[in-house]
Amino acid sequence: MLVFITLAKACTYKQRYILPALSGHMQEFPNFEPLTIEHAGIRSTLISCEPETSEMCFGSMFIWQDTYPAYISKLGKAYIIAGDEAFLKPVCTGKGEELAPLVNAIEQECMRTKKPMVFKYVPLEFANLLGRMGYNVNPDRDNWDYVYLTEHLANLPGQKYYSKRKDIKKFMDATGGKAEFVQMQDAHLQACLELNKSWLETKEAQGDAYAIAEHKALEKCIQHFKVLEFTGYVVELDGMVCGFTIAEQLNKSTVVVHFEKGDYRIPGIYQYINNAFARAMLDKYTYINREQDLGLPGLRKAKTSYGPVRMIEKFTCVKPV
Repeated sequence: MLVFITLAKACTYKQRYILPALSGHMQEFPNFEPLTIEHAGIRSTLISCEPETSEMCFGSMFIWQDTYPAYISKLGKAYIIAGDEAFLKPVCTGKGEELAPLVNAIEQECMRTKKPMVFKYVPLEFANLLGRMGYNVNPDRDNWDYVYLTEHLANLPGQKYYSKRKDIKKFMDATGGKAEFVQMQDAHLQACLELNKSWLETKEAQGDAYAIAEHKALEKCIQHFKVLEFTGYVVELDGMVCGFTIAEQLNKSTVVVHFEKGDYRIPGIYQYINNAFARAMLDKYTYINREQDLGLPGLRKAKTSYGPVRMIEKFTCVKPV
């Protein structure tokens, strides 16, 4: 499941500062341009900056653009990314106090235009800096990321994972051991969309607007799968796709799971997908980030049950007027 929640109402650049993209050049701050597939080249820069939070995946920002618009600007050697209503942490190799000049530049512009100053999904180190710069720092527990050791999810060792191993056995029994977990190919993409549509039909009856928005994001993900360098796997059973997962590199040691879908009629399919994906990632990434729980009790219980090795704390930081 992908989660890129809209940013809060800080500098409303949409009203004054959003300009068309310049041919071959990016808008310079304080002007912004809408984030598009043409900006995919900054993906390598994002990864090299070793981000911690799942919101800093370029692919995630882009595929949710229709629902949660994002805008980008250049400030010196840094990239500034904002939603309709707030900023993310600036994208640059600087750390700690080195980010202060960027914050000052953004702050001065917001003061000039009499707009409130808000950063969202702020990791701890940057939150500490903003606190020293006079911001109110508020924990955003519902959006903390769950991070797991890949080897734990792959091997499911010990008593605490007994129920997961049991669920996987149910899946194997239900499928007669015939299911295959294979890397996603072009031929699988439409089948993944169709599987999600069947799930969406059950959700639509409950008026789930988020599920509809997520399907739009999945369509965009499928359309630009190769350009965005997503990692995907499908569960095949009797020649049919009955489950899939799609993920994206966050930094050199971590991959983020954006989508995980399965035929809910098959018992244990989600536990199987989780485990099979981790086994496929064992020699590639030390950690798997499975994003946030959105404050939903069932989701929080499920994510906690897998024993995260670390929670990525996030904060909303607001400069008092």
